[in-house]
Amino acid sequence: MKKLFLVILISLKITGADNIIAQDYFIHSLSEARKRAKEENKFIFVDFSAVWCGPCKMMEKYIFPDSEVKDTLTSKFICVELLQGKNKATFSRYRIKSFPTFIIMDEEGNEIYRFSGASDKKAFLDRLNAMPNTETDLEKYDSLYIFNKKNIQFLNEYYIVLLKNKYKKKAKKIAKRILKLDKDWSKKSNMEIILRNLDVNKNYKYLLKHKQQFYDSFPPKIINEILFIRYFNTKSSKDYIDEYINIKQKKKDFNKLFNNDTSQYYLNRYFFYVLKDKEDLKLKQIYITSALKYLQKDSLIFRNKRFYNQIMQLIYKIKDTTQLIELEKAFEFQFSGNDEDVYIKYFDLWAFVNYKLDNKDKAVSNIKRANEISVKKTGKPFKSNLQLLISLDKNQK
Repeated sequence: MKKLFLVILISLKITGADNIIAQDYFIHSLSEARKRAKEENKFIFVDFSAVWCGPCKMMEKYIFPDSEVKDTLTSKFICVELLQGKNKATFSRYRIKSFPTFIIMDEEGNEIYRFSGASDKKAFLDRLNAMPNTETDLEKYDSLYIFNKKNIQFLNEYYIVLLKNKYKKKAKKIAKRILKLDKDWSKKSNMEIILRNLDVNKNYKYLLKHKQQFYDSFPPKIINEILFIRYFNTKSSKDYIDEYINIKQKKKDFNKLFNNDTSQYYLNRYFFYVLKDKEDLKLKQIYITSALKYLQKDSLIFRNKRFYNQIMQLIYKIKDTTQLIELEKAFEFQFSGNDEDVYIKYFDLWAFVNYKLDNKDKAVSNIKRANEISVKKTGKPFKSNLQLLISLDKNQK
C-alpha cells in the first residue's frame, strides 16, 4: 500500500498536478444524479467511499481535483460520492465490499462497469476509459436479432444493451417478447423486466399476486416505492379526494398494496401529494395531520425543491399552535444530518415557522446558516424572503 501511495505522489509531481483545483463537482445523492443524468443525457460515476479509508482520501486529495480527471469525468458523467454508513441500502444493493469502489451506471441506476482501489492519474483514466462500448454492442445485437427472435438468452442480453443505450421503446418491445417466450416469471431476470414494465396491466397484476416473491428477491423499500408510484400514476388515483367515502377507499387500497407497518406511511404520503385546500374543515385537518406525519418520516423531502410551495401553503393553513409545534419537529427532522443537502429556500420556511412560534432567535439563526451555505456553495449571500412570507401571512389573516 505504501508503494501505491508513493507512485501516486510521484505521478502528481511528474504531471504538474501540484496546482490542483478544488473538488467541487461531486454530489451526494444518487436520486439527484439519476435525475440529472436523464436531463443531461449522461452516465453516472459513483465513488463508494469511507471516512476512515486512506486510499479514498488519496484519490479525493490528489486525483479527483486534477483538471484532466475533472474534465474527463464531467464531460461524460454525473459524479456522486457516497459514504459508508449514510447509504446502507445503496451499499447493500451494489454489494460494496472494498474501498474505494467506483461504479458506472446508467440513468436508471443499473450497473454498467466497476473497478476498485486507488491508483495514479494515468491508471485511473485508463481504467475509466475501459468502460465497455455499448454502442458497438448495439450494432452487433441489432444485426443478430433477426436470427435470434426465439433465443431467450440473446433477447435478455439485447434488452440490457438497449437499456444502456437508452432505447426505451425498443427495449419495451423486447421485454414483452421475453415474457411471452419465457413462462417462468419467477426468475429474477424476468422479475426485473416486470418491475420495469408495470404500465403493462398483466405485469402489474403478476406483481400484486406474487408480492412476497418480489420482497424476497429485492429490497422491500424498492418494491414499495414502485407500487406507490404505479398506484399514484393510475387514473383512479387521480380523482382528488372530495368525500369521506373516498378516504375510506384509499385506506383499503393501501392496506391491500402494502404491509401493515408501511401502509399508513404511504397513505400519509399520498395525502400530502394530492389533497387540495378544501372548504370542509375536517378534510383540511386530515390533510394537515397526514402531511405532518409524513414530514416526520421521510428525510428526503427537503432535498427536493418541488415541494417548496406545498410546504409553504401548509404553513399558512396551520392555525393551531400544537400543529405548529409538530411542524417544527418535522423541520428538525428534515434538517438533521447534512443540512447542506437541503434545498436552501427551506431555511426561509423554517425561520417562518420559528417566527410564528415567537422564536425569533432561532429564525435569525436559520437565516444565518442559509447564508453560510450559500456563500460556501455559490460565493453569493442568501436572499431571504422571510419578510415577504410574514407580510403574506398577515394579509391572509
